[in-house]
Amino acid sequence: SVGTPPAVRVEDDHGNRVTSSTASVTLSASVGTLSGTLTVSATAGIAEFPAAVLDVAGTVTLTYTSSGLAAISQSATVGLGSPTQLSITTAAAGATGGSAFGSPGTAPVVALLDAGGNVVTSDYRTAVTLTASGGGAALAGVATKTAFAGVVAFD
Repeated sequence: SVGTPPAVRVEDDHGNRVTSSTASVTLSASVGTLSGTLTVSATAGIAEFPAAVLDVAGTVTLTYTSSGLAAISQSATVGLGSPTQLSITTAAAGATGGSAFGSPGTAPVVALLDAGGNVVTSDYRTAVTLTASGGGAALAGVATKTAFAGVVAFD
């Protein structure tokens, strides 16, 4: 969801709000996937979209349309959400028992993602712990690392 919900006023030809309007207004976005309640009825001439959710961060153009009325657009900046999930961006491979990941082999790397699947590049504080499971495996060394720009490398 957004901090300040997108909203639009229904106006007459002179720019005055039409407080009697209950026009049905639809919201769309220029990029990403917009979800939630995207068509609402204006109340007192204002159509507000408090349940709108956009799955990308960055600059987006929001467009409001209503049958019989001129469409209107606005530019908005959408920030990243908080981390909600991890994604393996590089899987551990080729490691040898008793050696550190990456010598030889490939060290695992994970990214912290928000609900929209965007890497939370502003995250420099979340700690991620690597664990081993199955076959009596055990890890030695530093198994917990802190994110750097939303990424944790276990090298």
